[in-house]
Amino acid sequence: MSHTFSNRQEVRSERAAARGFEAAVWMTVAVATLIAVIALTIYALQGPRLRSGALDLVRAVAAPQTALRLEADRPLQAIQSEQVSIEPSVDFRVDVQGPLASVVFLDALDYGK
Repeated sequence: MSHTFSNRQEVRSERAAARGFEAAVWMTVAVATLIAVIALTIYALQGPRLRSGALDLVRAVAAPQTALRLEADRPLQAIQSEQVSIEPSVDFRVDVQGPLASVVFLDALDYGK
């Protein structure tokens, strides 16, 4: 009889350990999910970030219609020329296609003048 009681006690102990392990796994999954949601929310609220920029400097001072290309990490909304300031003043236009914004200088840039 004591042998059966001992087996039952071992089974209960194993079940309790299994429940504790299962609870720990679910708690880990819940915490990881919460951290991922918080990280994605922060990322979404920050707005686009600049990945790269490119300008052919030699061509920009020698020829008109040279573009400064700025690439973001996500698609951009339309940008109006009034939202952009360039010093010294030069005529330009802004084109946006997905994550790429191009500032096209309509005249050659006055470098060093």
